[in-house]
Amino acid sequence: MSKQFAAAVLFAALVISCGGGASDSASLCAPGATQICIGPGACQGAQVCSKDGAGWGICDCGSSNSVDGSNSQGGSASVSTSATTGGSNTAGGSSSSSTAAVCKDAVASGTAPLIDDLTDGNEWILTNEGRLGTWYVYNDGTGSQVPALNTPTLPTDGRMCTSGDGFTSWGAGLGLSIDADASKNCNYDVTAYTGIRFKLEGSTTNSFVRFVLVTNNIASPIGGGSCDKSLNNCDDFYGADIVATTSGIVCENKTSAFSCVSTATNDNSLLISIPFARMSQMGWGTAFSVFDLAHTLGMHWEIHLSDTLAASFEFCIDNITFY
Repeated sequence: MSKQFAAAVLFAALVISCGGGASDSASLCAPGATQICIGPGACQGAQVCSKDGAGWGICDCGSSNSVDGSNSQGGSASVSTSATTGGSNTAGGSSSSSTAAVCKDAVASGTAPLIDDLTDGNEWILTNEGRLGTWYVYNDGTGSQVPALNTPTLPTDGRMCTSGDGFTSWGAGLGLSIDADASKNCNYDVTAYTGIRFKLEGSTTNSFVRFVLVTNNIASPIGGGSCDKSLNNCDDFYGADIVATTSGIVCENKTSAFSCVSTATNDNSLLISIPFARMSQMGWGTAFSVFDLAHTLGMHWEIHLSDTLAASFEFCIDNITFY
């Protein structure tokens, strides 16, 4: 059974621009917005609007010259895309104006830990400490998921939720990019913090939830990373398994790895705090001794199959923050 999704990292942040309105005279595109484009050799790729909205980055087709790169464990990763800008650029064609791709790595200062409280109703994370990213869903293509692929991944009632059933390959998930610019995921340094905290509620059948922090050294090139796939089994990221059952999320046998406590709210959610020092790889991929917190690309809440039966799930997260 496959345990991950090699293509999800890079294309998670690459969202299709579906708007067909007139171009904004004040800027060429919405900062961070992305669109499908045609690159060198007529490859299909994607480009991202620069942080200042001055233009589009280069058309990046990835190492496989394909938008839906293949999963390193044999499955094809499907990634959500979302409508963002109302500019005149449309999916399938490159922008008439673009800027050179310059990856602007960012460093967290340790003063504004909140990643997203999901109260603004859009697919963007908060821009605290230079962060720029979007929410997305992804799956192995064997089942159905809500939100559906190729639709905006938006919060509901102040929470980011996803559900699905029928998955039989490697599963599905919910994720966010943390510093997406110039048609690629850039490095983001989180060494100012010691862990990640979020509220989680939901249930799973024949599956479990795993939180992972995506880092450059373990991510495959098609995911924006530097892991050499000819030498390594990439994308086995550092993270922590979270026990989930048909009756909800539980903390059983996990207190030594991270804190998992009930919240004071009436939504049956748990407040989960995971120190970076307690995260580890699952073990199916190449072992990387360095958990490179200075070069992170994003984070995922993965649904992994726990047996050979079809997996189903429904979960929501809220108040995602470093600490």
